[in-house]
Amino acid sequence: MLSLSRLAYDMESLISPLLATLLLAATSYHSLFLGTVLGFSCSAVLVSVTEFPESMAPGNTKFFHRFTGGVQAFWARPELRSLMALNLVVAATTAMVIVNTVVLVQGGLGRSQTHSALLLGAYGAGSMMVALTVPGLLDRFPDRRVMLCGAGCLPLLLLATSGTIHWGQGTSQWIALMATWLLIGAAIATILTPSSRLLRRNSTEQNRPGIFAAQFSLSHACFLITYHLAGATGAVLGLAETALVLVTIGLLGSVLAVFSWRSGIEPCTLDASTGIS
Repeated sequence: MLSLSRLAYDMESLISPLLATLLLAATSYHSLFLGTVLGFSCSAVLVSVTEFPESMAPGNTKFFHRFTGGVQAFWARPELRSLMALNLVVAATTAMVIVNTVVLVQGGLGRSQTHSALLLGAYGAGSMMVALTVPGLLDRFPDRRVMLCGAGCLPLLLLATSGTIHWGQGTSQWIALMATWLLIGAAIATILTPSSRLLRRNSTEQNRPGIFAAQFSLSHACFLITYHLAGATGAVLGLAETALVLVTIGLLGSVLAVFSWRSGIEPCTLDASTGIS
């Protein structure tokens, strides 16, 4: 199920820009938003008719505890503290891919929009390939080894990106970037695909919604920081230097993840007073 979820996410990232491009060839930019409204409406209908498993209602707790409970649970559990750091590694790397791919390809390399799509496609393809193989990996290796291995690879891949941008030329540079984006997508999938297993393992029925909400909030807080940093630094210093700045952030996150995540973590138990393990 985790692999299918990740696969659906990557397929959406690849197909949506292509579909939007095809629609713009036949309709106006403003009319395209009508299709977006229709898509959201269909999604709302599908959600409304979906049957969700029954869950235990949360206790009568104060608003402040409900508001901060998920974040407190993240801080209380070593695996989730590590996941917070892994979110930073992922955000630092995806910032380079999402924010600067078009700038790199069309501005730095002077290539076309098609080449931008190809580079992003390589990123998505790497993610999908690993997402399909992660269940087999997790049968052979613990989550810790798989996820920390991916976290260790991402700063190295950003470092390779900086070197390729600075010293690469011509066709060899393009091939190296395609390979790097493919490997970045693969490494990110080794972190994101198993992350829900950590969230479920370190939560109970009572605090699970808060923990999943905290994961969403904390990961997007990292995106908020790194995406703006990637854009601003790229405009001021250049893309090769931006990659080096993001390497530093990725290394920091990787080190924190390793030291936060101990082997042999005990199962989660509920604290009756707070609902936090």
